[in-house]
Parts: sequence; C-alpha cells; structure tokens
Amino acid sequence: MSTVINNGYKIPNMNLKELNDWVAPLRKVAEVETEKYVYLEMMKEAIYLHDLATVMTADEFNSRMEGNEGYDEDRTILTYVRGELRRQSNSVFRGDIDVKSKLVIFPLESKTLAILIPCDVKAIQTSFEQLPGVREYAYWNNVDKPKKLSEKEWEKRKDDWSQAVGYGDITKDGIVIELMTDIPLIFSGVPDVKLPSLSKRAKRIATHFVEKEFIARLQEESEKVSYHVIIDYFSSEEGVRALKEKAKELEKVLPKDVSMESLQVKFSDCFKKEDSPE
Repeated sequence: MSTVINNGYKIPNMNLKELNDWVAPLRKVAEVETEKYVYLEMMKEAIYLHDLATVMTADEFNSRMEGNEGYDEDRTILTYVRGELRRQSNSVFRGDIDVKSKLVIFPLESKTLAILIPCDVKAIQTSFEQLPGVREYAYWNNVDKPKKLSEKEWEKRKDDWSQAVGYGDITKDGIVIELMTDIPLIFSGVPDVKLPSLSKRAKRIATHFVEKEFIARLQEESEKVSYHVIIDYFSSEEGVRALKEKAKELEKVLPKDVSMESLQVKFSDCFKKEDSPE
C-alpha cells in the first residue's frame, strides 16, 4: 500500500499484514473502552430504575414505565436494561447509545485517505489520533479555510477528498475496517469504572420528584409548562432548596451500595409498599 493518510493521518508504506498490525492497538482500545462505556451506562440506568422502584409504589412505577417496550414488572432490572441498550444500539438513529465504530480507507494514487466513523466512546478517537505517523488532513466544504493552510493546500485537500468519496456512501466507496460491530452486554469481569455515589443517585431521583411536583403545581394554577420554565425553576432559590431537601430525604431510603448482583432482581421485588411512609 502506498503512503497512508487517515483522515489526514500519514503512515509509511505497508502491506496488508502491516496494516493489520498498525490498526491492532486501535481495535484493542475499541474493545476495552467500549466494554467499560457500556457497562457504566448499563449500571447507571439499572441503578436509576432500581432506585425509582425502591421509592415508588407499583402503580406509580408502572405508570411511569407505561409504553416502554419490553418492560414487565416480573423481569429482572438488568435483563430489561440490557434489552433496552441492545434496542437503542440497533436503532438507525445515532442519537441513542452509539458504540459501533469503523475505519474507512480510500487508497488514492499518491496517498491513502481514511475516515474514522466514531461513536460515543471518546477514547477510540484519541487512540486513532495517536497511531504512528498520523496527521490531520481534514477538509470541509461548509467552513472557511484554516489560516495555517494556503489556498493551494486547501484546494488540494478538497480534490483528494472529492476523488476519495465524491458524493457517494463512504462505507461503499472505501475499504471498511470494522472496530466494534455490536454492543457488548456480557462482561468477562467487572470493568474498572466509577459508579454513581449515593448523593448523586439521590439527587437524580429527587430531580424526578421535584420536577413532577412543580409541573403539577403549574397545571393546577393554569400556568404554561415549558422546558425553559422548568430549567429556570431548578436554578431558582426555591428549586435548589426543594431539590436539596428531597435528595437528603431520599439518601435515608435508598440502599447505600449497589452491584451487578444486587440489580439482578425483579422490579416487583423493589416496589415501595402502599402503606410505607414517605
């Protein structure tokens, strides 16, 4: 292979084996960091639902979860969350949890360009930029030319990228190296990640209740409910105080420690009893 520039990153001439060896560190980072990212997202969501169920009655919780595909109060929390993450990852919209990544290579006569199709796992982009011989070679037709580049250099980049991708689908026009093709949901061990503290968990649950109470008050007073009104409330002295008081109250109710084992429990086993004190 001739000189390679990956999204503007330049590496020496290499054959197929050398290319595979060159991209191997990136594959490893993608595997390890994606697993850590998914584990943390899974645990945060499972902890949130567990905490909500702990302070809600079955009717309250089921009302909140109404319409959520796959929800059943007799399913375990982790089973439900894993299913939701898989569904989101398979979505055509990259706005959900996005962990699929690939490197697309375009061999030209004098150089090779490539584009990293990134995901939510930021460490993959960082690792890509640290590969041997990498340098930036980006071109965009909707921004002004960077001051550090001459008109000739900018036009050269434009011509190179036009030759590489034209107006087609880059994954069809280029050679695709898959990094992560699916969301990891079974973990060989416990990734080294920091789970939310009790205070953060209590604040997240408190936000749900305080917002709900505020909206109910607005509706009772026939006031307009909007995103900006809610944001302003949480920034006000009254909102800050209400959130702090509710969070302190919830810290006394929520379990202090959570783990993957403690989340392998049915929703129905967590609900607050109807006659339990607030």
